[in-house]
Amino acid sequence: GRVREMKDSPHLESLGIEVEGEVKYSRQGIADHAKNLANRVKGNLENSLVGLGCDVVEGRGILTGNPHEVKDSLTGKVYTAKVMISYLSCCTKSQACEI
Repeated sequence: GRVREMKDSPHLESLGIEVEGEVKYSRQGIADHAKNLANRVKGNLENSLVGLGCDVVEGRGILTGNPHEVKDSLTGKVYTAKVMISYLSCCTKSQACEI
């Protein structure tokens, strides 16, 4: 891919990629960078929603079958709201994705 086209060694190193004659990369370094980026986006989104007066609840939700309701799978607490926004967290193939 585009990794071969990049020549900016300091930038590549920040992504977990090092160039020594041929292009090599660290899967863990790239994974760490992606996770950091996803966490930053998540944090910014949460801060924006809280700034707008929204309540942010983190956890695994289960649809109850009733409009505007979600149940927390751990506590059993049912949350109701006029508008609900849910998102899937980033996960690896070995993890279950959460809402």
